[in-house]
Amino acid sequence: MSLDLRTPGAKVAGGFASFLKIIGVLILLVLAGLTVLMFTTCRGQMVSKDKAVEAAEAYGFKDVKVLEEHRVSPGMVGGCSGNDAAAFDLAATNSNAMRVNIVACCGWPFKGCTIRVK
Repeated sequence: MSLDLRTPGAKVAGGFASFLKIIGVLILLVLAGLTVLMFTTCRGQMVSKDKAVEAAEAYGFKDVKVLEEHRVSPGMVGGCSGNDAAAFDLAATNSNAMRVNIVACCGWPFKGCTIRVK
């Protein structure tokens, strides 16, 4: 026979309900972490190469062709910053009818593209 020294009617602290609350908080923390990770490393996938082509055409370049896409670490491409989500190497014809290589450094979601001549 065991002796129960608790006050009659008192609830046991913890239990299954507390366990579920802790699990819920942990799930929210994991989801928040994954969201931050997605926005910092995968946002380059959200930038369309059409955005880069349209930006080059707005600067007066014609016959714009995408040569290469850099969607992870665009800051490693010459002229792009860490705030850019993607970089695109482009070949285009300038206003002097010369074929030139340019880089479009594009942000997401609120930053546009910056065009740089190589």
